[in-house]
Amino acid sequence: MSEGTALGHPDVAGEIAMGSGDQAAHLRDIILALQPVEPIGRGDLYSFVERFSMNGRGVGWMDAGIVAACLASDPPVSLYTRDRRMAALAVWLGVSVVEPGDPA
Repeated sequence: MSEGTALGHPDVAGEIAMGSGDQAAHLRDIILALQPVEPIGRGDLYSFVERFSMNGRGVGWMDAGIVAACLASDPPVSLYTRDRRMAALAVWLGVSVVEPGDPA
């Protein structure tokens, strides 16, 4: 994987698929066509949340899973999000965050 390559996550595609309108299906398909970041297993995510005290930080289960998947990737991958709490959690854990509008 080269720098600047976008990866997808099935939970992101799923969240977008829950939207309405033509754009939801189109964006879902774009994300599903990307090379995926490997989702972290649910048992591993429970351990990850506990080990890093991720609970009570204002992020949801899927957000925690996406951040954990970025950190667990080899090499770790950057996160693109507009969610401030998710970005703060990622930075706190050592995951680099690409801010909207930053060059890739």
